[in-house]
Amino acid sequence: MQLTTPGRVVVDRDIAGVGTRMLAQAIDLPLIVAVELGVVFIGGMLSAGSESLALVFMIVVGAIVPFVYFIVPEGRGRQTPGKKALRVHVVTVDGGPIGWRESVIRNIIRPIDFLPVLYVLGGFVAVGSSRSQRLGDHAAGTVCVRMPEEGNLATLASSAPTFSAAVESLSSRPYPTWPDRWASDHRPVVPFIGSSKWRLLSITPGLGSTRRTRPSMSQRITCLRVVTADVSTSGR
Repeated sequence: MQLTTPGRVVVDRDIAGVGTRMLAQAIDLPLIVAVELGVVFIGGMLSAGSESLALVFMIVVGAIVPFVYFIVPEGRGRQTPGKKALRVHVVTVDGGPIGWRESVIRNIIRPIDFLPVLYVLGGFVAVGSSRSQRLGDHAAGTVCVRMPEEGNLATLASSAPTFSAAVESLSSRPYPTWPDRWASDHRPVVPFIGSSKWRLLSITPGLGSTRRTRPSMSQRITCLRVVTADVSTSGR
């Protein structure tokens, strides 16, 4: 599956299978049980003052805990301990990061996936899905993928072209210019570095021309794509 990173880079990721997700649940389940036991303990202390208040507390908080356990970390773009241990990450079907909406939808339906016990229904649905999606994933438009190990990330980073090599390649090529329909005088586009990251573009005045036309953001982005394509091509 292709995944779009926050930096708008498309990478390939493996779908997390049913077995991997079940192992992640096996790690998360004891943690949820431990929190529920804490709720019962607090409810026991409250029962000394009011048994009805303690009962309401245990029912309400005990029912909310499993939802909060999954919704909060996933809604913030993070992982539960079980998913983190197995490098499982929840993304949209388009490969982008999920938000609070997707997190709430997929986890509100979680009790249905749990039926009749231990995610039997959700497991059957996931087995029959090409992307191992349970009912909650289908409703929210999400899918679970496995992230690469740190060693694989290091190998991928070492194989990428360096910044100096990209700049050297660009310096030996003619700079892309704005099309005629954007400005009567073509303006060279010069990429430059600021702090530790690439900035968009530095537009120099047209050579031999006194006319100054400020390009729109869409024009800058289009020309940036030209420069980015030139850098990626030179690194191959």
